[in-house]
Amino acid sequence: MDERERVLLTLAGVRVFMGVFWLVNVLWRLPTDFGAGNYWGVPHILEIARAHGISPPVRSFVVHVLVPHMSAVGWIVFAAGLLTGLSLVFGLVTRLGAALGLLQAVVLTLFLGNAPGEWLYGYLVLVLLSLLLLLLPVSRRLSLDDALGRDP
Repeated sequence: MDERERVLLTLAGVRVFMGVFWLVNVLWRLPTDFGAGNYWGVPHILEIARAHGISPPVRSFVVHVLVPHMSAVGWIVFAAGLLTGLSLVFGLVTRLGAALGLLQAVVLTLFLGNAPGEWLYGYLVLVLLSLLLLLLPVSRRLSLDDALGRDP
């Protein structure tokens, strides 16, 4: 196996890892209560974001837009996480999955990066990994995109 092949397989491994990451994170935001009774449910995350969002405009957006529409937000967050995870694990419409993952990582960083007990750099690493998935050829191996002959 040459170096190029090892790099492409490594990128595919990172893609699958991030897909599993997003699928596991769907478990704390399941419909119909979206984890309301759990420590990391959508309502709890929005409460943290309301109090500790990275900036006043973020906190205002949470209070005035997201919290009043909790059910719709919960469904959107659940669907985005599920689509991201499945897309990355199976390597199907990988760029879309990577873009959704990047969007979720940025939102998590803005909402939780300033909260007590949270580690901003952990969220920034998540943003970086998501950005790499978007920019690098991560679906050239072990993916449905590759099997279907789609240009990643």
